[in-house]
Amino acid sequence: MKKRAATVMFQTVIVAFLFLTGLVSGQNVISNGGFADTTGWSVSNLDASTLAEATFGVDDEERPAMGSGPYLYLTGVASDYSNIAVFQKVTVIGGTQYQFSGAFKDLTYGQLNQFWSEIYISVEAPVDGSDYTPLAGSNSNRYLAFNTWTGCGSGVDGTYQDNGCNSPNTGLYTAPGEAGVPVEVYVVIKTGIWCGGPEYSFDVAVDEVSLTPVGGTAINKNDLAKNEQYQLFQNYPNPFNPATTINFSLPGNETVSLAVFDLTGRKIKTLVNETFNAGNHTVTWDGCNDAGQRVPSGVYLYKIQTGNFSMIRKMTLLQ
Repeated sequence: MKKRAATVMFQTVIVAFLFLTGLVSGQNVISNGGFADTTGWSVSNLDASTLAEATFGVDDEERPAMGSGPYLYLTGVASDYSNIAVFQKVTVIGGTQYQFSGAFKDLTYGQLNQFWSEIYISVEAPVDGSDYTPLAGSNSNRYLAFNTWTGCGSGVDGTYQDNGCNSPNTGLYTAPGEAGVPVEVYVVIKTGIWCGGPEYSFDVAVDEVSLTPVGGTAINKNDLAKNEQYQLFQNYPNPFNPATTINFSLPGNETVSLAVFDLTGRKIKTLVNETFNAGNHTVTWDGCNDAGQRVPSGVYLYKIQTGNFSMIRKMTLLQ
């Protein structure tokens, strides 16, 4: 097992971190899914008989192919049972549909056995020392999953939404409660291993976790001020085919240039170059260049430029 810097080990206590960023910024509910640090996330070893480890901010070539920047490294070894949860409490808007996405890589390169990595969105919080399996229903559900004991997930370097094997596997989630009313839920990445004999281990990377409203605007009661600043959000869906949506936010009237580039810095497509009012705005890229031709699969950059603000993000097109 490789040595990882800044490893955080958790036994029978939940280590909570202040949720300073990443709740809701414009259209994003979880936007700090690069796992550069622990901001917004908590970790519990649940009912594990053997400790597992969660390491934030790992930045090397072993990141998932669909990821970028620092990722979350999860590892555990057990001759019985190991079960760890990395989770974040977010505020969603009742009745609004959301899309969950996340990148995943098997760092054992196909040797995973008796293993799971599951995504839950629930009003129920993980409880240290207890298994976490909320009942399916309007207020909680398991939305995406790998389970290697049923023959899926081993060797994966892709995404939860595309490479999982447990239905439902779309990652679509409709927030519970009264329409338009904020409600707190937990997004939980539950990962573990079980075996009744030989010792097994898991080593996986998780990256690019996001929970984004579909065709709606999420407002968090603790984050209203963040809507009045410059923001360039992660595109949705990502990876995508054939088209993707890019959201940005402005504090005032601005002339905005938004363009797509390849990794060499060559401009592929000018999406907008015009003046926008203050607030949130949405632009769609159809995967074509300025000549109207489809571009090949790959990683592309999109850059926003105003008189006072500039930012670049990555996105992945799969043809």
